Amino acid sequence: MGSQDLSGKVRAARCRRVCTAVVVCFVIVGWTAQSFAQVLWRDVRHGMTVDEVIAAVPGTVALEGGDTLGPDNPATELLRFHKFTLADKEFQTAFFFSDKTRGLVQVTLLPENDLPFGELKVVADSLVAEFRAKYGKELSFEDVSPSQPVPQLEATWVAGDVGITIVAFDVGGTAGVLNVNYRAAETAESVAQ
Repeated sequence: MGSQDLSGKVRAARCRRVCTAVVVCFVIVGWTAQSFAQVLWRDVRHGMTVDEVIAAVPGTVALEGGDTLGPDNPATELLRFHKFTLADKEFQTAFFFSDKTRGLVQVTLLPENDLPFGELKVVADSLVAEFRAKYGKELSFEDVSPSQPVPQLEATWVAGDVGITIVAFDVGGTAGVLNVNYRAAETAESVAQ
């Protein structure tokens, strides 16, 4: 009887050790997955939830009826952060979340105020120079002359697992659009597309 009690205690101790090891493995795997998630912008990582982004970027506000990334990329802007300075201009930060997973898929910086394309082009050129110094030579670059029907500038980098694209273009000769997009990049080719 004594040996049966002892073998039961040994089995129970082994079971506790195995269960503890399994729990520790799950904790490590979960922590490791989070630590390797792509940092898109500042402390914001690909796949974060709305609440996680709000906690990571104080002052971020929720939006209703935000912009989308288009029919080929079903994601909606759900959060916005105002008054971020980049290249001596005030920008706002738009956070786009997947319509399927509800996780963060893209961060876009855009000017706080509407500016004519000429002014935006100066800012875009400044950003290209700044990003070249920070990330190295761009993966792709296109600078279409102002004499063309739609003048534009587009430059793309890959930094680790993050694709960064600067896009500036003229809209009707009076206004311009400038976006700096950060998104997860599985390969350099997926960013350049």
